[in-house]
Amino acid sequence: MQGDGAEGTAQVSVPQAQLLAAIVDSSFDAIVSKTLDGTITSWNPAAERIFGYSASEAIGQSIAMLLPAERLPEEEIILARLRRGERIENLETVRVRKDGRRVEVAVTSSPVRDGSGRIVGASKIVRDTTERNATVRALARSESRLAGIVESAMDAIITVDDTGRVLVFNDAAASMFGWTAQQMTGQSLDRLIPARFASGHLTAITRFGEGAASRRSMGRAGEIAGVRADGSEFPVEASISHVEVDGHQLFTVIMRDLSAVRQARAERQGLEAQLREAQKMEAIGTLAGGIAHDFNNIMGSIIGNVGLAKTDLKPDDAARLSIDQIDRAATRARSLVRQILAFSRRQPQQLHNQPLRPLIEEVIGLLRSTLPMVVRLDGRLADRPVHALVDSTQLHQVLVNLCTNAWHALRGSTGRIELGLEEIALDTGDAVRIGDLTGGAHAHIWVSDDGCGMDHATKARIFEPFFTTKPVGEGTGLGLSVVHGIVSAHRGAITVDTAPGKGSIFHVYLPALALDATAGVDAPQASPPASASGQRVAYVDDDEVMNLMVGRLLERSGFRVTCYQTAHAALAAIESGPEDCDIVVTDFNMPECTGIELAVAVAAIRAELPVIISSGYIGDDLRAAAEHIGVRALLAKENTFEDLSQLILSVLDPS
Repeated sequence: MQGDGAEGTAQVSVPQAQLLAAIVDSSFDAIVSKTLDGTITSWNPAAERIFGYSASEAIGQSIAMLLPAERLPEEEIILARLRRGERIENLETVRVRKDGRRVEVAVTSSPVRDGSGRIVGASKIVRDTTERNATVRALARSESRLAGIVESAMDAIITVDDTGRVLVFNDAAASMFGWTAQQMTGQSLDRLIPARFASGHLTAITRFGEGAASRRSMGRAGEIAGVRADGSEFPVEASISHVEVDGHQLFTVIMRDLSAVRQARAERQGLEAQLREAQKMEAIGTLAGGIAHDFNNIMGSIIGNVGLAKTDLKPDDAARLSIDQIDRAATRARSLVRQILAFSRRQPQQLHNQPLRPLIEEVIGLLRSTLPMVVRLDGRLADRPVHALVDSTQLHQVLVNLCTNAWHALRGSTGRIELGLEEIALDTGDAVRIGDLTGGAHAHIWVSDDGCGMDHATKARIFEPFFTTKPVGEGTGLGLSVVHGIVSAHRGAITVDTAPGKGSIFHVYLPALALDATAGVDAPQASPPASASGQRVAYVDDDEVMNLMVGRLLERSGFRVTCYQTAHAALAAIESGPEDCDIVVTDFNMPECTGIELAVAVAAIRAELPVIISSGYIGDDLRAAAEHIGVRALLAKENTFEDLSQLILSVLDPS
């Protein structure tokens, strides 16, 4: 409407019925009305879309056409409630489209009243919830899978909010820290952190949340510590990530208990140290064995010539004193070489199954007569017999050496030494920890003292050959290395517990045997003494001094001997007169060929001609090779003067 000089706006009045109809037609939800007996009276476009029926197809039909057979009783209940004037809110149910496909819906129904308030029908709003429900179910499945992953994880998974309160605490976290999820949910994460770190922990998490990175990998920040419910600390490795949800930061920490890793690392380092020690000892043993081999060649010549010289001298000869001194020095040197060979495990053994207590009692008796009166020597020996496969001479050497070291550790003052024996059972773990042992029964021998003890650096080197803490001239440094070699050759192990000022305990472990077990190696039987009667000997050695000495030695013993400095010369002589020789004695290590090769060549000329091989070192390989080709005997070269003549006679006349 327009007045004088003024503009106005025309007001259009829309009838309420038309307005309601427009709202119904534009609704996204199906809006349907029905009578109290279920006959459809109105049907909007959304109903057509949801159910597939046009309005002309639906109006006048029973609402039951939309219900699956199993849902028909549901409609009767709905109509009954509507007749009572009740309103039905968001009923989650299922309806059927025209094409037969089921549709998940949420139904809200209200009774319709006439002007007098009488209920004459019902209206309902139906919302298609198929997609929403599918989304909800997918989310539920995803959450279920996520929960399953979190709960089954072997690492602790903990989620906290931006105030440090725990929201998620999985089973692994409960097992690791000793708190249940119920006890930890809503609690501060500080409960799981050592008090000395708690003050700055939340600040560090907050700073991480403010940074650009959304996660930090496990191990990048190094190892940290956790606290169990019982208050004990343990090492952990952790990774952290954060995400923002509804404006709040959530932090998830994944933790891994490193206690077992650290223990395994320590055990591995211990085993690696044992391996390095074993490799070092093996290398030194190989070197020592090589030195001993060469030295034995020299000692054989020295001892032999000294022995011959002594027989040439008259009892009152002025030179006898000097010769005797040379003899003693040479004998001591030979003993030193034997110690080197014992360390390198290359000394022949005579192993027997025997009780250890009598042997140890013998050592105690010997030492009590030699130790000063101010030193107390006690034995603590098991009453029950303990047997092991041992070389009694070598074990005697081990015990005397350990007890002598214990005496020296007292440094001339009063003190106590204890020598003990017991049988113990080692499990696999203890056997590996102690040394190269297998689980089972072991003889445990120990030597303890209350002397000066050793620091860690000294303890680490005591079994090295030539290492000694004694002043120059008071020790060779071979004692404990020889002990180590002998014990190892007995398939045993030796350890030491010591600390400065606390004394030392040496523990020796040897595999124990049953009382009726058989011995491993029989002791050799000595041949009866006899005199030579002109037997013909061919002696081969590239060392001129040994040739001269052996020639004189055998001639004095009644043999007829021819010495050769080369294997070729000896073979040529034997080939030209195979019957002119009764026995061949040859050095093993010669430049032209070995004694084994020479023995093979001799056998090709005359198979029944006996051969003896002499060597500065008689190892298992040489024994096996000699036995294979039929060598009659092996001679330790350093014992040539004492043993050669008798050995030749025993080979020529075994009876």
